Amino acid sequence: MRDAAQPETWTAEIDLGSGVDVPARRGRAVFWLVGLILVVLWCIYLIIDNNTSSEPRSRVLVWVGIVGLALLVPRGLWLVWRLVKPSVLTFDLEGVQLGPRKLKWTQIRDVTLRPKSPVFRYLAIGKASVRIRDIHGTAINVTHEHVDDLDPLAEWLRRMHDVRTSEVE
Repeated sequence: MRDAAQPETWTAEIDLGSGVDVPARRGRAVFWLVGLILVVLWCIYLIIDNNTSSEPRSRVLVWVGIVGLALLVPRGLWLVWRLVKPSVLTFDLEGVQLGPRKLKWTQIRDVTLRPKSPVFRYLAIGKASVRIRDIHGTAINVTHEHVDDLDPLAEWLRRMHDVRTSEVE
């Protein structure tokens, strides 16, 4: 499968039978990881700098540092995992796959963009029956991690879904 950048080129690739792989971009994960490391270092500084004092303010700052570490370290490990093993978004004749989650074209019920905020926009590709849940969840969520502009992707997925499901019927 070849890597392609835009939905317009994906239809031809799928029709040729090769499919399309869209790897995750690592730039945003690196940006967030650097910011997270800086905040973790600040939490460590709070703990070390205020640990020897018996003032109430210092005790509060030590607890702020500890809670900050408890909240941020798991997120940092998750970001490192995303950098080490990035997910690949795949479109082929059978359906859509993101990492281990795979939906056949016939399983896709709808393609929606949500929420409306451009910063937190992602594409949810819902399964045929929302009531049926499995270990992979009920939807595949495609974010800006894979595709810059989600609007053309949503339209393309709707068209592909219509074409692929009409071929089955």
